[in-house]
Amino acid sequence: METKNITQSAAIAALICAAGMLAIYVGPIPLLLATGAVCLAGLVLGQKKDTIAEKLHLLIEKGRKEMKTKDMTLIAMMAALICVAGPLTIPVGPIPLSLATFAVYLAGSVLGSKKGTIAVGLYLMIGIIGVPVFSGFSGGFQKLAGVTGGYLVGYLPCAYMSGEGAEKRERIGWWYHPLMMIAGTALLYLVGTVNFMLHTGNGLGAALALCVVPFLIGDAVKIAGATLITQTLKKAISVRMKNEK
Repeated sequence: METKNITQSAAIAALICAAGMLAIYVGPIPLLLATGAVCLAGLVLGQKKDTIAEKLHLLIEKGRKEMKTKDMTLIAMMAALICVAGPLTIPVGPIPLSLATFAVYLAGSVLGSKKGTIAVGLYLMIGIIGVPVFSGFSGGFQKLAGVTGGYLVGYLPCAYMSGEGAEKRERIGWWYHPLMMIAGTALLYLVGTVNFMLHTGNGLGAALALCVVPFLIGDAVKIAGATLITQTLKKAISVRMKNEK
């Protein structure tokens, strides 16, 4: 496939994903596997861009019947928020300081574990097909498969755990929410750091010093911020949705 066609395929697929917001509420893993297989197979095997668009459209139409319009709208909003926050970074060693993790905390906290994970999955799929929504305005599968790709994959368990904490904070206590975000962050760092070590050959101490320790204070601030504003955001969204009925 020519470079022009690859670019057009990525753009069309991204627009379809953004417009439909992947209304496939069959769980985060089937969502990622199905959508990822269509996008990557189409680009790698050289299928025509219209075929890629058609298959994505069929996936979206299938899911549209199983997901409420409100859910699609909220997933769209959070995926868009991560897309905006993701590219904005401050260079700090091999892993840039990004607002994406804060957006991921909010996605899980506001939408819940399942829908929040889907929103993050949508963000990753948009980036995989080439839209520059990853750190430093980068995109493409090579980013996900690269040295820092594990930290992107780690957004999925981070969003899920954040959602778990938010869903149960009223029953267990407010402290459970930040505790689950900390646990999600730990999983994010686990996946990302292991991948970093495999790619670079660095030992655990060096990897932690480069990729984890410099970000802990910032993560603590983001977790505190997400804990404080989640309930307010949920109430504001609920009121807005009721007014639009």
